[in-house]
Amino acid sequence: MSLFRGRAADEQCDVLLIGGYPPPYGGVNVHVQRLAAVLQRTVDVRVVDYFREIEPGWDPDTPFVYRVGPVHQRRLRALRILSRLARTQCSVLHFHAGSFDRFAMLALPMLWASSRTARRAVTIHSGTFPIRVQSASALRKRWLGSVLAKFDLVICVSEEIQATVKALDPGAHTMVLPAFLPPSIEAQSPVAAEVEVLRNDGRTVLLVSGFAQPHYGFHVVLDALLARPELAKSVALVFTFYNTYDADYHRVLLTRLAESGVPFKVYDNLKPDRFAALLKASDLYVRPTDRDGDSVAIREARALGTPVLASDCVRRPEGTLLFETMNADALAAALRQALDQPSHHQGLEEPNTNVSGVRQAYAHLGLTV
Repeated sequence: MSLFRGRAADEQCDVLLIGGYPPPYGGVNVHVQRLAAVLQRTVDVRVVDYFREIEPGWDPDTPFVYRVGPVHQRRLRALRILSRLARTQCSVLHFHAGSFDRFAMLALPMLWASSRTARRAVTIHSGTFPIRVQSASALRKRWLGSVLAKFDLVICVSEEIQATVKALDPGAHTMVLPAFLPPSIEAQSPVAAEVEVLRNDGRTVLLVSGFAQPHYGFHVVLDALLARPELAKSVALVFTFYNTYDADYHRVLLTRLAESGVPFKVYDNLKPDRFAALLKASDLYVRPTDRDGDSVAIREARALGTPVLASDCVRRPEGTLLFETMNADALAAALRQALDQPSHHQGLEEPNTNVSGVRQAYAHLGLTV
């Protein structure tokens, strides 16, 4: 490790963000992009991105973003992250952990390789973090607690994650801050026009988004509708997939959609402003996942005035209509309720408090933003 600590810094910035940066798109990546934009109003920001499949180096399209290289080069990617940390003198290091495994693998080496004078923060986005910690051995829990103790601030996107962090390290300085920052909306978006076509015969347009993987629950929506023809006749479906694909699951979903008789549209990897336009144009956003951190899409839908129907796998924002996780019968009953009494489940505007939360977090780290 002295290999990294001995290198002189060749980059200086106020804030170094470690996380995904679009493309590809996804909740954590989009949050890092929006956070960088908020911070850049007042401070100098660099981003080390560990997702994009391009050759390593500073991205010519976004010159403040360093891409660490193709995913198959796993060990090289980790070394490049550590090397970039050692070469960057920053006031604040802010790690965004989108998964338990990424936190467990990178958190301690990153802390060691970073500037000794930097204040350290981590945002834990992972909805599986509490589950994985619960199943960990006592020894690993002690190790995780010791790692968390080295951060000056642990930002949790949900109260469930905060409770888990506090159980690991009762002395941890934590705050709950959902990963929501206000979206921009694509003007005259083609997807909005396409939604209007689906709605032409009086159908209610349901939007479902996420990874094409079983735990995102797209199949539960189809199960709920296809066993109930009278319900299926009243809706149209929009599925939008991004980032990680299970090829077999994706293929089965598309086949079932094509055979369903329900009008539908499918989108892949929409840019955030276009996805926001799609959310605004839809009648109901459905979130059928079996796990979540804090769904950015739910908060975006509420901010845009679109009602939300979501599984009860975690605590959801007040006003969200809930159904039992991975239960197609419960989803169908909740959907009927939403369709029969739409005025009772209108989208509630998401208070724009998270920018002030960002300011509070960075003030704790010694920066005014």
